[in-house]
Amino acid sequence: MKRIFAAISKVVPVYRKLLRSYPSFKKLSKANLASLEKLIHPLGLKYRAKILINLAKIFSESFNGRKLLTSAELLSLPGVGEYIANAMLCFRFNENIEVIDSNVIRIYERILNLKFEGNYTKRANLIKPHAKKVAAFGNAINVNYALLDLSAAICLPKDPKCYKCPINLKCKFYRKS
Repeated sequence: MKRIFAAISKVVPVYRKLLRSYPSFKKLSKANLASLEKLIHPLGLKYRAKILINLAKIFSESFNGRKLLTSAELLSLPGVGEYIANAMLCFRFNENIEVIDSNVIRIYERILNLKFEGNYTKRANLIKPHAKKVAAFGNAINVNYALLDLSAAICLPKDPKCYKCPINLKCKFYRKS
C-alpha cells in the first residue's frame, strides 16, 4: 500500500514533475529560471528556483553528481540550513535524525507542556534534545513523516483537533484543556 501523508500530498505531484523535467543535476543546472519558478510555484517556493539551479550546478561540478553527502557538506551549500540538511539525511538517506520545523516545535511544546519564548532558532534548539531521543529509537523516516502529518491535519496552530489525536492521552496540552 502506498502511503502519502497529508503534509506532503501537494508536494508529490510537483516533485514528480520536477524529476521528469530535470532528471539530472546537469539538466537542472541549465533550467530556464522562469520555467522552474512556474513549476514550483504551487508550493509557494518560487523564490527558491534560483537556489535550486545554483545547487544543481554545485552538485554537478563540485560533487560530480554524488548523491550521498555528509551533514557538513550539505550545510556548506547555499540555501541549505539544518532543516533541509536533516530532511535530506532522513528522508533520502534513511538516517535516524530529527527533522524540526515550526510545526514539529508546536507538537513537542504541547505534548511536553513547554512554552518557550523567543525566536524559531531558540525554540528549535530547546526542542532538539527531545526530538533527537525520539529519532534515535529508529525508523525516523516514519516518525518524522508522522509528526509532519500530525501537525498538518490535527495539531494545528489554531483550533487543534485534539479529540482526533492518536497521542492525546499522553499530551499535557490536551489534558490541561
